[in-house]
Amino acid sequence: MSEERRTAVYRLYAGDDALLYVGRTISPVSRFRQHAIGKPWWPEVVHKEITWHPTRRGAVDAEAIAIRTENPRYNRMTPGVTPPVLAPGPIRPLEALTEFGTAVTAYLGQLREGGDYASFVLATECGSMMKSVEAIAADLRAEMARRAMREHNLSLAGVAELLGISKARAKQLVDHAEVLSVAEEVAP
Repeated sequence: MSEERRTAVYRLYAGDDALLYVGRTISPVSRFRQHAIGKPWWPEVVHKEITWHPTRRGAVDAEAIAIRTENPRYNRMTPGVTPPVLAPGPIRPLEALTEFGTAVTAYLGQLREGGDYASFVLATECGSMMKSVEAIAADLRAEMARRAMREHNLSLAGVAELLGISKARAKQLVDHAEVLSVAEEVAP
């Protein structure tokens, strides 16, 4: 979907002005028809508020902020499930990636166990993406180990100490990096 496409963020309210739902769409009329057919809470909707954003990305951000700050009654994905968040402090890319991967994996597990079908599908798709991220992180760790050995003339013990891992794990990483290096040289 094009990032430049104008996208709406909509809010649906009850008669007492309680916020029922916040959503995003490029076609509010079509989306409201879908809600009318599929959402048991639709009869509670008395009025709607639509705000247009010049880009999809802007609408995604505005929707996320609205859901977090305005607490709409029916935007709950799964009770008791907390989205992943990185710990505060300076960001060290490899550690941040590993920490985030662990948090996302736990979050996806919660969705699979306690969510509805849509949550399960989302968790499964995100799980596949996480496997790709984990593979990239493994390649990065391996490349870091290889560079540490080459550029700083470190032994396996030195790499292990630098990365805070065992000597056996350092050897695995260096071997993995060598395989990646050879694969890159052979690739067309």
